[in-house]
Amino acid sequence: MIPINQSLKLPTQVRSYWIAKVLFKVFVIYVLVWMFWGAIDPQGLMGVFWVFVVIGAVCVLWEVVLYNSIRFSLADDKLTIDSGIITKRSMTIPFQNAQNASTVSGIMRRMFGIATLNIWTASPGQFNVGGKKGNENAMHDPDGRMWLTAEDAQWLKDFIASKKVS
Repeated sequence: MIPINQSLKLPTQVRSYWIAKVLFKVFVIYVLVWMFWGAIDPQGLMGVFWVFVVIGAVCVLWEVVLYNSIRFSLADDKLTIDSGIITKRSMTIPFQNAQNASTVSGIMRRMFGIATLNIWTASPGQFNVGGKKGNENAMHDPDGRMWLTAEDAQWLKDFIASKKVS
């Protein structure tokens, strides 16, 4: 259960998940570079390794700063999400405007015990139209996206649904 009327940070499992995700991506890219570059110039691989160590460290630092920049607060009738490193953004989602709330938890998220809660409203700002022929490739981004423990995400989803009914 998430406390009401308190400014909260994301769970620490989210930070661990983000860091693991970044390190995995950097590792996969390094392995691909190693496979192709190693066949061409095996002596240059050590320099490439240190470049990837620096890139990985910078990416991890960015994820930690990003994690620390996100706060949220839950009230009886709304959810407020404050985020941003360079550009600060505060978004308030009244539950009466919520059309849908859905949770997403892939394999890696489940390993860390977290889920992403997407909150959809009827706002036209969540539609990004793309493609050459209009909106055939339209993407729909939720108005609110939260990374929470799986239990808290399900609880908040149910909480929003209960406020919508009343």
